[in-house]
Amino acid sequence: MRSISILCLLTSPILSVPSLHHVTLPSAIKQQKNDTRWRSATLTHNHYTFIERGTSCTRERQGWRNHTVFPPPQSAGPALKMEPIIAPPSHVRIAPAPIVPPPGGLEVAVMTFNVRYDSGGDGAHAWRYRAAAVASVIQASGVVVVGLQEVLWSQYLDLLRLLGDAWVGVFRGRNDGGEGEASGEAPAIVWKKDVLYSTAAPYVFWFSPTPEVPGTMADGTSLPRACLQLHFIHLPSRRAFWMLNAHLDHTSPRARARSTELLLEKLPAGGKCDPVIVTGDFNAPPTEPSCIALRSELVDTVAAASAHEATRGTFHGFAGGDPGEAARIDYIYASSGVMVRRVQVIRDDVAGVLPSDHYPVAATLRWR
Repeated sequence: MRSISILCLLTSPILSVPSLHHVTLPSAIKQQKNDTRWRSATLTHNHYTFIERGTSCTRERQGWRNHTVFPPPQSAGPALKMEPIIAPPSHVRIAPAPIVPPPGGLEVAVMTFNVRYDSGGDGAHAWRYRAAAVASVIQASGVVVVGLQEVLWSQYLDLLRLLGDAWVGVFRGRNDGGEGEASGEAPAIVWKKDVLYSTAAPYVFWFSPTPEVPGTMADGTSLPRACLQLHFIHLPSRRAFWMLNAHLDHTSPRARARSTELLLEKLPAGGKCDPVIVTGDFNAPPTEPSCIALRSELVDTVAAASAHEATRGTFHGFAGGDPGEAARIDYIYASSGVMVRRVQVIRDDVAGVLPSDHYPVAATLRWR
């Protein structure tokens, strides 16, 4: 049976739906679709929209509700009782979807990658020598979404050009939450548009006492630090997930501890609704309180999959090799219930070029 999934989003454009009536479910349909499952129904162009109980997940700035539309049955029992016409949901996007997600659930291949900002003092490691290597690593890894750190606007545009038309992204600079060189470094996210669909406007917050104010800083720090949050639909499975990409302070353990507290507070629905992936350069080894706090709520995917990799570093300062566990500062965290299918810290050069002073980390994550 063909179905349509409708996502009602607080931030997407309005799509007018004519001839929309709120209806009372006839007993025959209730019995057919399980009486306890549905909260209400809507009739639109000879299709019933059944709204499930308990599917709404809301948060301060973003939210959604899942609706499933079934063609009306051949025999609908007693005539429908029409109630007064009501306005359609204020924000909708419509995409085809199965009634039940296919076997295997949601599986996402994700990467975190601090690409090192374009610095004039990097000499042989300048961005112009590394850009193609960064894009090559991303493409060869097979991931479908990447959390980037330290990327400047010009670097972001370079990467989108090198990755090709299959990739799109969001850039929100830490200085003002905008785009352009003046916006500074960004915790940007890029993804393959034939695999993922971003359902809502990007949400950015700053690791400061006033997280909603662009460019603000935590006490004891000299630079603003920010986190970018997106909500995705995984098109092959029609499953949704959240992704947060962060870059924490490099000098103050106290600031990092407060930042992780804020990040955990900002997790959509406390991480208990759609699955959550958190990528980032946390500038802290696994033994630091900030990382310990994150592991109290989330899964450190590298440690979960490989005890050996969990003892190896990710920041090498263009020296290569294994800098040791104290330099393991780049992470992919995931919400509970995750099955870590594969992790890889990519230490290879590309034709003799180290792509960055950080090793990228990739993981394949699955939720049933």
